[in-house]
Amino acid sequence: MTAAVKFTTHDDLRSLPENRVGEIIGGVLRTQPRPRPNHGAWSDADASRVPTFDPIELPLSNLWAD
Repeated sequence: MTAAVKFTTHDDLRSLPENRVGEIIGGVLRTQPRPRPNHGAWSDADASRVPTFDPIELPLSNLWAD
């Protein structure tokens, strides 16, 4: 006898504890710990130091060898 397959629903996702985040991928509920509150503050601070990328400013002459 085979066991019945239980499909994951959005109710399963909403019933996760407050300290977990999850997503449904291919009908399977995948969970992981929720990031700490300071995690977002650090990523915002790091992103402010990354220079912007503008493809218009690229010297295209350097991309091909003569």
